[in-house]
Amino acid sequence: MFFYNDRIAKSQGYSLHGTYWHNNFGTPMSHGCINMKTSDIQQLYYWANPIIPEGKKGINASTDNPGTKVIIYGKYNNKISQKINI
Repeated sequence: MFFYNDRIAKSQGYSLHGTYWHNNFGTPMSHGCINMKTSDIQQLYYWANPIIPEGKKGINASTDNPGTKVIIYGKYNNKISQKINI
């Protein structure tokens, strides 16, 4: 689930995604994406809008098919992204 809008460029957007390579949830691991258990993100993917038409894997939100508002609380430590060269 990738997010960007008119204030955040697509190249700087953020993502909620499944993570199979670590179990260190709650600790920053990348440039700001939110890592989740794969089973949890699957539930969120099918719960959230916009509604994805049969046979498609993704779609952009529109006025007729708006997305689900996501509010992320907390602070982001930019030093982590510098440390891992993202």
